[in-house]
Amino acid sequence: MNTFVHKVIFNKLTKFLEEEELFLTGNLRLDDIAERLKTNKVYVSNIVNERFKMNFPTLLNHYRVKKAVEHLKRDDAQIKTAWSKAGFCSQSAFNKAFRKEMGMTPTEWLSENKRSLFIKQDSGNAQ
Repeated sequence: MNTFVHKVIFNKLTKFLEEEELFLTGNLRLDDIAERLKTNKVYVSNIVNERFKMNFPTLLNHYRVKKAVEHLKRDDAQIKTAWSKAGFCSQSAFNKAFRKEMGMTPTEWLSENKRSLFIKQDSGNAQ
């Protein structure tokens, strides 16, 4: 595949993930992305591996964990809803991907994050 086509497919794939958030579709497959890009899954897989330095499922989980973190940062967020809103099909898949991506469990992250937010708010009031 020539470099220009490679770059076009990469840019479209990035748009699908970052702007259209296709990763929120829980059962998204490489075939689905390839069909949307009007190419075959081998090309898409090669581009994902070369440009993102990870395989397709790991790439999806990266974006899903990122989205789950956005949900967890909200005051009323709960782990039991964050994983499904981020496109994961099960909480166990979410927990595994979250730990791999963030280096801690969602519960640990939430506890640490809420504490740091409290400290920032508290120090902002102490003048």
